[in-house]
Amino acid sequence: MLGVFLLLCANEIFGQPPLMTPTLHPGSGLAGDWHGTGAMSVEFVIHPDGSVTGAVGEASIESAHIAYGRGWFGRLLHIGADYLITGRLSGERFTAPFQVAGDSLEGAVFLRNRPRTRC
Repeated sequence: MLGVFLLLCANEIFGQPPLMTPTLHPGSGLAGDWHGTGAMSVEFVIHPDGSVTGAVGEASIESAHIAYGRGWFGRLLHIGADYLITGRLSGERFTAPFQVAGDSLEGAVFLRNRPRTRC
Protein backbone atom coordinates (compact mmCIF):
# COMPACT_ATOMS: atom_id res chain seq x y z
CA MET A 1 0.00 0.00 0.00
CA LEU A 2 2.86 2.37 0.79
CA GLY A 3 4.32 1.66 -2.65
CA VAL A 4 1.08 2.70 -4.38
CA PHE A 5 0.96 5.90 -2.30
CA LEU A 6 4.56 6.76 -3.26
CA LEU A 7 3.88 6.07 -6.96
CA LEU A 8 0.79 8.30 -6.90
CA CYS A 9 2.77 11.07 -5.19
CA ALA A 10 5.64 10.80 -7.71
CA ASN A 11 3.17 10.88 -10.61
CA GLU A 12 1.52 14.05 -9.28
CA ILE A 13 4.85 15.77 -8.60
CA PHE A 14 6.85 14.80 -11.70
CA GLY A 15 4.21 14.05 -14.33
CA GLN A 16 3.47 17.09 -16.49
CA PRO A 17 0.53 16.66 -16.66
CA PRO A 18 0.03 13.71 -14.32
CA LEU A 19 -1.18 10.47 -15.92
CA MET A 20 -4.58 10.52 -14.19
CA THR A 21 -5.71 13.90 -15.55
CA PRO A 22 -8.41 14.04 -18.22
CA THR A 23 -7.96 16.00 -21.45
CA LEU A 24 -8.73 19.68 -20.94
CA HIS A 25 -11.15 21.40 -23.28
CA PRO A 26 -11.15 25.02 -22.02
CA GLY A 27 -14.63 26.40 -21.53
CA SER A 28 -15.75 30.00 -21.69
CA GLY A 29 -14.45 30.66 -18.16
CA LEU A 30 -10.87 29.78 -19.13
CA ALA A 31 -10.65 30.34 -22.89
CA GLY A 32 -9.89 33.88 -24.00
CA ASP A 33 -7.33 36.63 -23.53
CA TRP A 34 -5.45 36.94 -20.23
CA HIS A 35 -3.14 39.91 -19.64
CA GLY A 36 -0.76 40.51 -16.76
CA THR A 37 1.60 43.21 -15.64
CA GLY A 38 4.41 43.21 -13.16
CA ALA A 39 8.12 42.73 -13.74
CA MET A 40 7.21 42.17 -17.42
CA SER A 41 4.04 42.07 -19.45
CA VAL A 42 2.37 38.70 -20.04
CA GLU A 43 -0.35 37.79 -22.51
CA PHE A 44 -1.89 34.34 -22.80
CA VAL A 45 -4.58 33.65 -25.39
CA ILE A 46 -6.18 30.31 -24.51
CA HIS A 47 -8.12 28.84 -27.42
CA PRO A 48 -11.08 26.40 -27.09
CA ASP A 49 -9.00 23.60 -28.69
CA GLY A 50 -6.43 23.83 -25.86
CA SER A 51 -3.74 25.65 -27.82
CA VAL A 52 -2.16 28.77 -26.32
CA THR A 53 -0.61 31.80 -28.04
CA GLY A 54 0.63 35.14 -26.75
CA ALA A 55 3.84 36.62 -25.38
CA VAL A 56 5.92 37.06 -22.25
CA GLY A 57 7.74 40.37 -22.51
CA GLU A 58 9.12 40.51 -26.05
CA ALA A 59 9.23 36.70 -26.43
CA SER A 60 6.41 35.06 -28.37
CA ILE A 61 4.72 31.83 -27.29
CA GLU A 62 4.93 28.99 -29.81
CA SER A 63 3.51 25.45 -29.91
CA ALA A 64 1.91 25.79 -26.50
CA HIS A 65 -0.97 23.79 -25.00
CA ILE A 66 -2.90 23.91 -21.75
CA ALA A 67 -3.63 20.86 -19.62
CA TYR A 68 -4.80 20.08 -16.13
CA GLY A 69 -1.84 20.39 -13.78
CA ARG A 70 -2.99 17.81 -11.27
CA GLY A 71 -5.41 14.94 -10.90
CA TRP A 72 -7.82 14.06 -8.11
CA PHE A 73 -4.95 12.79 -5.94
CA GLY A 74 -2.98 16.03 -6.32
CA ARG A 75 -6.04 18.09 -5.38
CA LEU A 76 -6.57 15.89 -2.34
CA LEU A 77 -2.97 16.47 -1.18
CA HIS A 78 -2.78 20.09 -2.45
CA ILE A 79 0.14 19.22 -4.77
CA GLY A 80 0.73 21.31 -7.88
CA ALA A 81 -1.35 23.91 -9.69
CA ASP A 82 -4.77 23.49 -11.28
CA TYR A 83 -3.55 24.13 -14.84
CA LEU A 84 -0.27 23.87 -16.75
CA ILE A 85 0.77 25.55 -19.99
CA THR A 86 3.73 23.99 -21.80
CA GLY A 87 5.35 25.11 -25.01
CA ARG A 88 8.15 27.24 -26.41
CA LEU A 89 8.94 30.83 -25.62
CA SER A 90 10.99 32.19 -28.56
CA GLY A 91 12.52 28.73 -29.00
CA GLU A 92 13.12 27.93 -25.30
CA ARG A 93 10.91 25.31 -23.61
CA PHE A 94 8.74 26.70 -20.82
CA THR A 95 6.08 25.67 -18.35
CA ALA A 96 3.56 27.93 -16.68
CA PRO A 97 1.64 26.38 -13.75
CA PHE A 98 -1.30 28.51 -12.59
CA GLN A 99 -4.74 28.60 -11.06
CA VAL A 100 -7.72 30.86 -11.64
CA ALA A 101 -8.33 33.31 -8.80
CA GLY A 102 -11.55 35.23 -9.35
CA ASP A 103 -11.14 36.98 -12.70
CA SER A 104 -7.36 36.62 -12.95
CA LEU A 105 -4.67 33.96 -13.25
CA GLU A 106 -2.08 33.37 -10.53
CA GLY A 107 1.09 31.48 -11.36
CA ALA A 108 4.59 31.64 -12.75
CA VAL A 109 6.56 31.05 -15.94
CA PHE A 110 9.58 28.72 -15.83
CA LEU A 111 12.14 28.41 -18.62
CA ARG A 112 13.79 25.02 -18.98
CA ASN A 113 17.54 24.85 -19.42
CA ARG A 114 18.92 24.16 -22.84
CA PRO A 115 20.54 20.76 -23.27
CA ARG A 116 24.29 20.96 -22.84
CA THR A 117 26.45 20.23 -25.85
CA ARG A 118 29.94 18.79 -25.74
CA CYS A 119 32.77 20.87 -27.12
